[in-house]
Amino acid sequence: MASTITELPTPPSRQNPATFSDRTDAFLGALPTFQAEANALAAEAEANASTAASAASTATTKAADATAAASAASASAAIAADAVATLPAGGTIYGSTLIPVSGTLSLYITQQTTLTITNYDSATSYSVSAVSGSASITGDTITYTAGNTAGADTLTITAGASSRDITITVNAAGVATPTNSSPANGATEQEGPTLTLSA
Repeated sequence: MASTITELPTPPSRQNPATFSDRTDAFLGALPTFQAEANALAAEAEANASTAASAASTATTKAADATAAASAASASAAIAADAVATLPAGGTIYGSTLIPVSGTLSLYITQQTTLTITNYDSATSYSVSAVSGSASITGDTITYTAGNTAGADTLTITAGASSRDITITVNAAGVATPTNSSPANGATEQEGPTLTLSA
């Protein structure tokens, strides 16, 4: 229960000599109680102020924790999305290093593409490998050559103690080898021949 202060009696006045003595006794007699109650109220106010300051500090800390948690959740969501995506940018974290790359991740069998490590650090040791294709790295540039089989290939990039797997889509040949259907093989005396090819 909050502390209260008892109302002081009517103070004495020299203009009222008849009540001066009685009011003086009553007023002075009430001062010790007033003092005790005023001190108690001041102590309570100080304690409430301390509690409020502590609560404000706790609220600030909780808000900072919530912001950090939201940031971590956002980063985790981004990492999870990147782990299943085939976008050229972004990075999957294994260990402590982010390994973002840019480049084309879809090509045809036996074709070659290059990827660039966008946060390349010359002081870090890098290596690359592929499951079905082949890969090599020079500086910040990764050269990947698709194999002879269409499908998804996995390119692994290692940077120091961290690594990242990237899915590369290898498509079947998009254009069949053309054949000559006219003129026929061995035909002679063709005047201004027109070649008809099928593909």
